[in-house]
Amino acid sequence: ERLYERIHFAFVFGFGMARILIGQSWGRQDEDAARRTVGTAVGGFFPIAVLIAVLGAIFARPLLEALGTPDDALEPGIANLRVVFVAMPATLLLTLLMMAMRGTGDSTMPLAFIALSVVLDSALNPLLFLGLGPFPELGIACAGTATAIASWAALASLLAWTYRRDLPLRLPVPGSLAT
Repeated sequence: ERLYERIHFAFVFGFGMARILIGQSWGRQDEDAARRTVGTAVGGFFPIAVLIAVLGAIFARPLLEALGTPDDALEPGIANLRVVFVAMPATLLLTLLMMAMRGTGDSTMPLAFIALSVVLDSALNPLLFLGLGPFPELGIACAGTATAIASWAALASLLAWTYRRDLPLRLPVPGSLAT
């Protein structure tokens, strides 16, 4: 429990500090420092999020067993939890980038992208639960699947919007001439 609290605190503190540093850089009109802060945060958080996703997917069964999950709910729970862990990198990166945008004073667009995620998640849940139309019937695993799809779609949309609008906080694409 103490390790979990420390990890949780580190993530929350790190996200908050990134936003503060971005805001300070932005206030000084130092776009390069703001972009470096975003790059450092992404470079630090994304690999950790991927590691959490992989370990979570691997250890979903022992985790649910340790929580005393009833036998009849274990297999569907494992399927759902694994998909939730797959969504973790997108969810964390989306949150980080939205906080970065807020650090530059833009609170409207982050709201639009989180709304996109919520609407997609809400719309996909019944479709995937019941298997309506072209969607497979996933039962309880629909919740994690809908969340994963919505998180990755919102992240992809945010990134596309950032690069299409050529926003100052975008990170350079390797091999491109863009800065």
